[in-house]
Amino acid sequence: MAASRGPPSSSIKHGLKFPSSPSWHTLVRILENSPVALCFYDSNFDSVFFNKRAKEAGFDISALSVSSEGKPFIESVGSEETKRYFRSFIVDFQRDGSHSGRAKYSVDITDSERAKFELKKSRNKIKKLHEIALKLSKADSEERVYDLIV
Repeated sequence: MAASRGPPSSSIKHGLKFPSSPSWHTLVRILENSPVALCFYDSNFDSVFFNKRAKEAGFDISALSVSSEGKPFIESVGSEETKRYFRSFIVDFQRDGSHSGRAKYSVDITDSERAKFELKKSRNKIKKLHEIALKLSKADSEERVYDLIV
């Protein structure tokens, strides 16, 4: 999948055109309030749709230009102090045999990524404590013990 299949970066109309029927309005409400970040681009209408989660996360039109080769990927959005992590997947779709758009869904994994980071920090602390304990067990003087502890 080439990155060029994504939407052009200028002159995009925000808001996809959905058929006007009760079932479509229900679908749009479901998409808008989905617990995952959803982005859609329709090249036939040169329009884009971001649901509430995608807007809150700060996704923009470039979010749909990523080349993921059909595989999930992890991306970060936001500044260092407000960074959020997402596991995302992009699907290209076709209408009448030609490329007509892409859809991207992104699951917020920020809490999981932060927990992994904290676990890694804890493991490093434990590893250092074990190294010190090993050196302490081999210390042959009070001076050496003091040097290792302080």
